[in-house]
Amino acid sequence: MKVKVDAIKQSLNVKSAENEENVIVIGNQKYDLSLTEFIEIEMESDKQVDLDNFTITKNVFLVAANGFEYNNTSCKSGYFQNGIFICQNHLPCSDGGKTTDGRCAECQDVNCVMCDGDNGNCMKCKDNLTYNTKSNTCEEYTNCLSFTEDKCLRCVDGFVFKGNNCVDITEGNGNCQIKVGVPSECRMCDLTNITLINTNGVCSVVHSNVVVHSLSNVVECKDGFFVQNNICNDCTTNNEGSLLCSFKTTEKCDKTYYVREDGSVCVKNECSDGTNNEENGKCAPQIDNCIKYVNGMCVECSSKYSYDGNVSCVEPSTVDVNCGMATPSGCIRCDGNTFLNISTHKCEVCNSSCESCLDLTKCLSCVDGYFLSDHICKSNDELNDTCARKVPNGNGCLVCKVGYYKKGADCAQCDVECGECLTENSCIKCNATNYKTSNGDCFPRSAISTCAVEVTESGCSTCKDGYYTVNGNECQKCVEGCAKCSESTRCTSCDDTYVLKSTSCVSYNTITKCTKTKDSKCSSCTFWYSPSDDGTFCSKTAVWWVILLIVVIIILITVLFIVLVLFVMVKVIKHKRDTSKITLFKLEHTNMKFVEMADGLIIHTKNEEFLITDDDLDENEIDVNKQIKNLFSIGNTTNHKVKIQFTSKTNEKYYISFDPHIITIPPNYGCEFSLFLTPLCNSNMESSFVINYFIFANDSKTCIHQMDFKYITKISTRLDPDSLIEEKQLGEGSFGVVFKGKLGGNTVAIKKMKNVTNAKDQMAEFEKEVSMLDKFRCDYIVHFYGAVFFPNKICMVTEFAEFGSVCDMLKNKDAKDVDMKLRIKMCLDATKGVSYLHKNGILHRDIKPDNVLLFSLNPNDVVNGKLTDFGSSRNINMMMTNMTFTKGIGTPIYMAPEVLNKEKYKMPCDIYSLAISFFEIIGWAEPFPKKRFKHPWEIADFVGKGNHLTYDENFGIETQEMINSMWDIKPKKRILCDEIVKRLKTIFSKFHKNV
Repeated sequence: MKVKVDAIKQSLNVKSAENEENVIVIGNQKYDLSLTEFIEIEMESDKQVDLDNFTITKNVFLVAANGFEYNNTSCKSGYFQNGIFICQNHLPCSDGGKTTDGRCAECQDVNCVMCDGDNGNCMKCKDNLTYNTKSNTCEEYTNCLSFTEDKCLRCVDGFVFKGNNCVDITEGNGNCQIKVGVPSECRMCDLTNITLINTNGVCSVVHSNVVVHSLSNVVECKDGFFVQNNICNDCTTNNEGSLLCSFKTTEKCDKTYYVREDGSVCVKNECSDGTNNEENGKCAPQIDNCIKYVNGMCVECSSKYSYDGNVSCVEPSTVDVNCGMATPSGCIRCDGNTFLNISTHKCEVCNSSCESCLDLTKCLSCVDGYFLSDHICKSNDELNDTCARKVPNGNGCLVCKVGYYKKGADCAQCDVECGECLTENSCIKCNATNYKTSNGDCFPRSAISTCAVEVTESGCSTCKDGYYTVNGNECQKCVEGCAKCSESTRCTSCDDTYVLKSTSCVSYNTITKCTKTKDSKCSSCTFWYSPSDDGTFCSKTAVWWVILLIVVIIILITVLFIVLVLFVMVKVIKHKRDTSKITLFKLEHTNMKFVEMADGLIIHTKNEEFLITDDDLDENEIDVNKQIKNLFSIGNTTNHKVKIQFTSKTNEKYYISFDPHIITIPPNYGCEFSLFLTPLCNSNMESSFVINYFIFANDSKTCIHQMDFKYITKISTRLDPDSLIEEKQLGEGSFGVVFKGKLGGNTVAIKKMKNVTNAKDQMAEFEKEVSMLDKFRCDYIVHFYGAVFFPNKICMVTEFAEFGSVCDMLKNKDAKDVDMKLRIKMCLDATKGVSYLHKNGILHRDIKPDNVLLFSLNPNDVVNGKLTDFGSSRNINMMMTNMTFTKGIGTPIYMAPEVLNKEKYKMPCDIYSLAISFFEIIGWAEPFPKKRFKHPWEIADFVGKGNHLTYDENFGIETQEMINSMWDIKPKKRILCDEIVKRLKTIFSKFHKNV
């Protein structure tokens, strides 16, 4: 509903409506609203509208272009809801100030017409008064020549500006920053006050005619003034008729004057009859009834005439038929649907849709079927897309669609941030991507990046840690150190390194003795301090474990002291005991035969060559790897003490030491020494050691004497590497390299080891193998000569097999070249070797043709093949009860099923390996052809399932039965070596009756 109000307020007797509900009084009209639940009232008035009501229960929205007043509150728009009026947009007070509830009230200071609240500071004083900031009151100007409403523009003579007041010029020099001389003269005025200028040593406010000035000079004056002697003088002072000039020239004159050609002065222009002076001073032809000319045109007529827009002054009634008011300057108001064209001073017809207008583009009212919007008449059809309900039988819109708001009679689109709005700047509901603030503004939801939940139309309901809710639905960061807070400075928990005290978070560095924080509390303090229960300070506390530690340290020190004393005592006792073992004797009391050594020293050995022998056995040859002790004596025939010390060069073939190693022999005394020698290999050694001696005399010096010795060892398996002669390399494998060589007069095979990474463990295993091989005494076991145990020279020496291994023959000879008799003999000799091992409780664990060496190809010889390679052999007594598959032992092709299945195994595993070897030797072919078994695990799978190889024509019935008994899947059912030897002899006898 649109209401036109003609008066702000008129006397209206409404007492009869006091008890009426939903009756509202607007201006001097009363309206009944009881027939509708919601109504929007737009009030049109050129002044503020007064609004009265008694009881409103309906939803009513009110808006007025120039505002309305209700209950002493000035509003532009507001609404009634549930009987309560809410002002949505307050209007500023025309005078006085706003109270906290939005009403206008008079200012406390009677001289103040506008203030900040009814008790606030004055914002505008009454005319001719100025506001005093010290007393907070409005006072009269003093010593001010001219002023505006709130500012003095010019002081009277003898006074200058200070703030907004005029003070005595002597006081004005208080604006001086630099003074010199007596009496003082100002050299520089206050640079912060741009209105000051230094004139003859006095700081004063520049004259209002000055436009531009420096610190002490006037640079530019207003129009009509020029600079002379640092003062702005009136142009007419020395040049009558001048309107614009400089110091020596004139630029513009009064209309009855013109500028002389040299530009110096204005010259009076006397026009002839029939002409008049124009505004620029020139003469123009006279126009009847015209009193003002410009460029030959009349711009103003006499009082009883009006300018017709051309060149004449005519009577007002003849100017324009549409002219409603004519003046000497022309028509100033048009009637009907015409408007005044300023340039032509004529009335022209408005736009066809305009009922009245200001010009062609600005309408004041519209014809029927059109409505006014921003001085433009629009067709009612344009409201189809924006208006929900048009004015019945009228022009314009009554209710706009969602997303549009009422703007006069038009509907304008809401701001892009609004979903629904009442005015351009008043959103009722925000769009889908915005939320509504407490002030009614719509902001993007993405602007609240610190919300812990999804931002809705209502804003954020829960903020992230470190932020708190502000304005009801927005988030603001807590103060530094706060992990969570309910207000800006009210923390509920703190960040790391901060402690919560009351409602504030403080750095733990500010808490004396605190070193660490946890859960907003001080959790750790420096030594001898502990955190309080609330974790806000550190208190001194005895540390029990420190006291305990001190006690323990004292006990440890005591124990260590006792141990040290005992250690020293033991050392002393040992020293005395060792000293007691040293045999010192006087030379005069011995019958030993000494020989001269050097510098008064004599020596006695048991033989002249100093041959080391075993005194226990009384033999010249000594055992290898056994320590031998020999005695010798050194005497001191000088008159001074002599210090004796023994040294020897390192030799890998023996160990040597002395007891005592160092001693001081008194004069004419002798000392008995023990020489300990351990040969490490077979050798006939000649070597020496050094006797260092020092004679305690004035010219004493350290001297040395070389002492030669020799020894001869017994023959053992510990060989001297220098006794081996390598002739040629026979082969190489992962274990090492095999050479053919000589040892003494025998041709031997030298097996050099390589890849010795763990010397200690490997040497222990190597010594075990050598010890085992040294015990073998069998014609069917390769003879073992010995081994070298020196690092980087480790090797084994066995007898040399001239014809290589059975495997070599399998590779190099066809089956037709090797008769069955020799094949059976190879198997028989190998079995005899295995039988010898088993009878001595030893498993070979790697029986295969590679490890059967051939020493003869004549089957009639006693021995053709011998068993070798005992690197995998183990004493059966060591592990008979718990023997499982050991990684790296044996060859998968020849392994028994129990070994492949990592089960416990015993001697029958060697019998199985013999069976596979027999199958290969007798059949003279690979047992597991590569065409059929491409991968090793296929062999293991085949054997593990209890499968056996297929015999060919080379295998007789007896041979097949024997092999079947050897490779039975159950180890306990396999026959023993003696039974195998017996059966092989039977088979062999068929080829050789004499065996």
